[in-house]
Amino acid sequence: MRGAHYPHDPRWLDRLDEAGILFWSETLGPAVSVANTKDWAFFMVHQKRQLSEMIDNAINHAAVFAWGWFNEGPSDHPEACPAYGACSALARARDPTRFTTWADDHKTSGACYEHASLVAFNDYPGWYSSKSPRVWDGFAAAVAEGTTASGRHTVGKPMMISETGAGGVYEWGDNATASKWTLQYQSAVIGEDVDVALANDRISGISLWHFYDFKVDNCGSTWPCHGRPGQENGTHCTYDHPPPTTFEELRRLGPPNCTAIAPTFRPGGTNHKGVLDFWRRPKPAFAMVAAKYRAARGRPTASESAIIVQ
Repeated sequence: MRGAHYPHDPRWLDRLDEAGILFWSETLGPAVSVANTKDWAFFMVHQKRQLSEMIDNAINHAAVFAWGWFNEGPSDHPEACPAYGACSALARARDPTRFTTWADDHKTSGACYEHASLVAFNDYPGWYSSKSPRVWDGFAAAVAEGTTASGRHTVGKPMMISETGAGGVYEWGDNATASKWTLQYQSAVIGEDVDVALANDRISGISLWHFYDFKVDNCGSTWPCHGRPGQENGTHCTYDHPPPTTFEELRRLGPPNCTAIAPTFRPGGTNHKGVLDFWRRPKPAFAMVAAKYRAARGRPTASESAIIVQ
């Protein structure tokens, strides 16, 4: 399990210890910028303090296998690498037994892997792009052969898939076609990702994004809010306005609230990539992944991949 993107309650770590489930412990840190990583007077002071407090909180939990930071940060900028190095040095000084890492959406363009003992990539083939899941084979080869922007600093280090997946709306399970947002499409995309990970001995693990559906924002990129003063950019729509009275006004403004399911970036202002829905009802992908993992355990391989869900 990857704890994204913040440290977790010790009671949760107790449950993972008891169940024997590995845990990636990560500091708060989406949307970290190059400027943040160069701010040694404020941002990095508090980042290192948070990392140290996270280690204090979790170091005695057997489930923890990695310390992480800077989710999808600016690792493709060499000037940001000292900040990655400072976090890694702190974590290794406090605890040399766990991996140091971050979930990197820059993948082979990442320039800071000399500071990681576990290389981890985020990508969504078949969801945010039309790429084949076989793209993971290429990433794994680049890490093993040292052909990333970090050169030989990746050679000999394990590589895992830290984020991948697809959205599926729970109520869209009986569709005649497996179009985007259906549970059939979600299962197809996730199944291919898992198959690639299990078959490639250069991939040490896969962490699906994510466990259950959750609310992201009021509307965000779901509802454009065109024509409303101060809301032209389509973020955080409010509902204190007269409802549309004509079809043309409705078509211009979009749905009157964010409960409508539509083929948008975040239907209902929600992230639907969970393998369970809001109420923890399992989607087909949940049992499918479990079955693939159980089947893989009986297969003799040089290194058995683990399937973990965030």
